[in-house]
Amino acid sequence: MLWALVRSKGKDAERKTFPELLIERPDSGTNLALRLERWAIESLQEFGEASFPKALNSNMHGCQETLIQAVYAQEYYITDRFVDLVSNAMTLRLSPPLKKLLRRYYSEEMGHESYELRTCIQLGLEEDSIHRSLPVPIAQLLCDMYTYLGGNHVVAYCAAATITEGLPGQPNIINEAVANSGIFDEQANESSRKHESLNEKLAHPYISRLLLAECGEQSVDTQKTARDCYGLLLEMTWRAWEELHYLHVLQKKPALSFSMKDFLPS
Repeated sequence: MLWALVRSKGKDAERKTFPELLIERPDSGTNLALRLERWAIESLQEFGEASFPKALNSNMHGCQETLIQAVYAQEYYITDRFVDLVSNAMTLRLSPPLKKLLRRYYSEEMGHESYELRTCIQLGLEEDSIHRSLPVPIAQLLCDMYTYLGGNHVVAYCAAATITEGLPGQPNIINEAVANSGIFDEQANESSRKHESLNEKLAHPYISRLLLAECGEQSVDTQKTARDCYGLLLEMTWRAWEELHYLHVLQKKPALSFSMKDFLPS
C-alpha cells in the first residue's frame, strides 16, 4: 500500500489511454480473443515509447547487467505463482471441456519456474538470495489481479492469460537482449530459451484463443468486463517492466531487493 501511494505521486502515474474497442453485440469467445490480441498491439503503440526496452538493449547507462538479472528474477517470481492463478479458475463450476483444458494448462505449467531459476543462477544470482528477496510490488499486484479474476470472472481471466505468455507472433525481447548484450555467455539463458521453446510447442501463446473457444458465445456486458480487465492487466504488465527501469537504471538499485523500502525512491 505504501509503495502504491508513493508511486501514485509520480509524473508517470496517470493512466494510459487506449484506442477504442467497441463491443456492441454478443460474439464468440474466439472472436473476443482475436480482437483483444489486435487491441493489445494497438494499445502498446498508443502507450508511446517505453524506457525499459531501450535500457535492456544498451549498456550506455552502465546498468545492463543488473537490469537483465532483475528481469529474470521477476520472471521467476511470476512464473512461480503461475499455477496458483490457474488453480483458482479450476475450482469453479465450468463446462467439462473448459475445466479439462484448464487442468491441462495447470499440469503443463507445473515446474516451469525451475527454468527461470536456473537462468537466474547462471546469470550470477545466488539461489538463497533469490528465495529471500522480494518481487517488485506491481508484479505481485499483477499476480493478485490474475488470481482474483481466475476465481471471480473466468472469461476475463481466460482472455488475459495470453498477456503473461506473450502475444502470438511477438518476439521475446528479454532473451534477445541477453544474446546481444556481450556481457553474458551465450549459454547464460539457455534454460529460459528452452522454456520459451517448450511454451511454443505447448501452444501457450495461443492459450487465450483455446480457452475462450470453450467459453462459447459471450454477452456484451461480459465482453466489456473482459476488455476492461484485459486493458488493466496489459497496462500493469507494461508498468511492471518500466518499474525495473526506474529501480535499476534511474535509481541504480541492485538486482535483488530484500526490504519494501528498497522499492521506494532513494
